[in-house]
Amino acid sequence: MKVIVPVVNNPTFVRLQALLLKKFMPCDYEFIVFNDAKAFPDYSNFNNPTLRQDITQTCHSLGITCILLDNHHHQFYNVGASTRHTDTLRIMKQYMMEHPDSYLMIDSDMFPISTIPIQKYASYSSGAIVSQQRGEKEYMWPNLFYFDTRIISDFEQINWDLSPGCDTGGMSQEWLKKQKRDNVFFIQHLCSLGWGFVQLPDKFHQTELVNFLQQDLRNQDNKYWCEIYDECLLHYRAGSNWNGEGKEIHETMTKNLESVLLSLL
Repeated sequence: MKVIVPVVNNPTFVRLQALLLKKFMPCDYEFIVFNDAKAFPDYSNFNNPTLRQDITQTCHSLGITCILLDNHHHQFYNVGASTRHTDTLRIMKQYMMEHPDSYLMIDSDMFPISTIPIQKYASYSSGAIVSQQRGEKEYMWPNLFYFDTRIISDFEQINWDLSPGCDTGGMSQEWLKKQKRDNVFFIQHLCSLGWGFVQLPDKFHQTELVNFLQQDLRNQDNKYWCEIYDECLLHYRAGSNWNGEGKEIHETMTKNLESVLLSLL
């Protein structure tokens, strides 16, 4: 199988993902980075265009497949992060169609913190997804999913483009409507700013993760900014700087997060 991740900055995150996948992925896999960092100064790279090459070099040193994405056009017109995201997803979907295999997609700031139940995901013929809801519209969150493109006959019909009233992935509602609910595993998660220590799974209570979550500079009203998916994946969230926190906050948080994640190895 293949684990794929789109990356726009932060080579440290790539290195941490590689280390944690080795510990918490219970099967053989190939880790593939789709390098979407900009080669021009941009909010997503904190105005540091050398991050694109830094990511490539990090992947090379770790033996990770690195695919450079053509994104130079993003410097010529002002579009939101979601529109940029759809450009990336189209390229990744094309790759998945041209290289049939089982795929686990994780976000660029998502880290395994417990064994990933990949066999559970694989037991569902239409894959594993995270459901997004906007009013009566239900669609797939495009940053975490498991699909086996060898067995999903209508995979080419999945569309992660924008849709009115929805963010990235909104158009996937059309594919999702056609699926039998029993054939899809719906990944549950603790949603950003909607949970705290009480909801944290017991297995993490005695780990350094607790302090990181509690001291996150982005928390509000004693609620955690980070998310946890299926009790096995920590989502740092907004690591691409789409929320505009700025370089200093992310540098500080990255150092804190690195220390915590390395303690899990």
